[in-house]
Amino acid sequence: IIIYAAACGGMEIVMDFKNVDKKYRPVPFWSWNEKLSPEETRRQTAIMDESGHGGYFMHARGGLQTEYMSDEWFENVSAAVDESNKRGMHAWAYDENGWPSGFGGGKVNGKGEKYWQKYLRIRPADADMSDIEPHRVIAKDEKFIFYYDVNPFYVDTLDGEVIADFIEEIYVPYYEKYGSDFDGFFTDEPQISRNGIPWSLKMLDEYRSAWGEDLTPSLASLFLPVGNFEDVRVKFWKTCTDLFSKNYMKQIYDWCVSHGLGFTGHMVLDDKEHPYGHQRIEYVSSLIVGIIVVLLAFEVATEAVNKIISPSGAELSIWTLVALGASILIKLFMYVFNNKLGKTYNSELLKATATDSLSDTIATAVVLVSVVVAHFTGFVYLDGIMGIGVAVMIALAGVRILKETLSLLLGESPNKELIQQIVSRIKKYPGIYGIHDLNVHNYGPNKYYASVHCEVDSAVPILESHDLIDQIEREFTEQTDIILVIHLDPIVIGDPELDTYREQIAQIVAEIDEHFTIHDFRMVKGPTHTNLIFDVATHFDTKMSDAEIVDYIQTGIAKLHPETNVYVVPTVEKQID
Repeated sequence: IIIYAAACGGMEIVMDFKNVDKKYRPVPFWSWNEKLSPEETRRQTAIMDESGHGGYFMHARGGLQTEYMSDEWFENVSAAVDESNKRGMHAWAYDENGWPSGFGGGKVNGKGEKYWQKYLRIRPADADMSDIEPHRVIAKDEKFIFYYDVNPFYVDTLDGEVIADFIEEIYVPYYEKYGSDFDGFFTDEPQISRNGIPWSLKMLDEYRSAWGEDLTPSLASLFLPVGNFEDVRVKFWKTCTDLFSKNYMKQIYDWCVSHGLGFTGHMVLDDKEHPYGHQRIEYVSSLIVGIIVVLLAFEVATEAVNKIISPSGAELSIWTLVALGASILIKLFMYVFNNKLGKTYNSELLKATATDSLSDTIATAVVLVSVVVAHFTGFVYLDGIMGIGVAVMIALAGVRILKETLSLLLGESPNKELIQQIVSRIKKYPGIYGIHDLNVHNYGPNKYYASVHCEVDSAVPILESHDLIDQIEREFTEQTDIILVIHLDPIVIGDPELDTYREQIAQIVAEIDEHFTIHDFRMVKGPTHTNLIFDVATHFDTKMSDAEIVDYIQTGIAKLHPETNVYVVPTVEKQID
């Protein structure tokens, strides 16, 4: 396609979309996730060139059977770089074995605790610290102990010495082998912290250097609204941002520029307009596939009607049978392949692609049957009639894709298995007496954000309960695909009178529906009557109105306590179950 346009001064602009310079063409991530061989690396480079790509990022992924950064690894990098240079393509190195970038395939974090990612923690001054290494205690006063926790699987991106080692382990070997024969590096999702307040062994010195004051007396202000906490937090997070920018991004950028290489990449949640990521783009892609399937159904139906109105005989030959048969087998294989991957990776796009392949398989099979039958019977209307049936089947498949994808985009209720996983996981922690108000939001395949209220004993010091909540949130982030935020609800435990009322109310509520529950139970006693204040969690299928539920509970408790003025003050709310 060549487009000509008149420009100012009579100059002619020519845009040849078949011969766009390769620096303007797509440069995809090329997943290296098997046993590598230079021959296969060259073959796939040629395929990407022939398909119109301008280059690639050589990306180590899960499944890689060749040792990362080994001689065998670099044999394949050499093949890719050599082949790309011959073809005028752009070869980029991905700077990590997986992500997030920084740990150097285990070489950097493998050097010890100094290199590990760290988080600032707080406990009451009288808390048991036997599970914490003494050298990790930062400060202690009459109320609190401040210490740091570690993540040994990632690195301290605030420490310039740590990132200098990362450059030495990953960037330098590439440059020593290839100089500027390749384009540069992609860094992927380097981060400060996703599991709490970040810390570094250099933090106290860096904070003092930046602001001329000691951070130690103000550590509590990072957790609690005490002292001049607004000022302390602004200064602390500005320090974190400056350290990351200087020690990670700028240090690597300066090194690349000084060696004639490019540097690109992206941060975790780097889009302020889309802070939860872009995974829902897969649902949009599935929506597009669904629309294509519906349009295909319309096209098949139109062609079928035309064949009924103006039938024509079909010529049968061995080559026709071979071509149609091969097409059916290929499309059937694509259906099975995409369907299996879609289920394995919970990908709506792959499932939609599988449905599209199945529709093509059915349509081609109908053509094959119609050609054979028409040839032997002379019934030339069969192709059109069967085509109508196929069009209906394809349309139904397309509508199903659209319906399921739109449901995900609009925000459907999470499945019961996921809810049960969250509930059972939280309840296993000692000190959690109940959970409620669970909300789960899906932001793409296997990416969830959830919030929940957890009931704890009001007699336990608030910082101990807060430490428990922090632990649960941190372990959810590290061990699941769920980012969990917990609201702490203190409740009275061990008051005989209150416990009796709570059990009675729970039984009355269960009489209405065994799935109804109560929470946030409180008792307020006065000189003439007692108020029982609580929430009732119902489900979306209940037929009773809120007023009817309240009346039923009030009647039930009045029967149990006819001589006492006991009144219920419930808040009825629907929750996912």
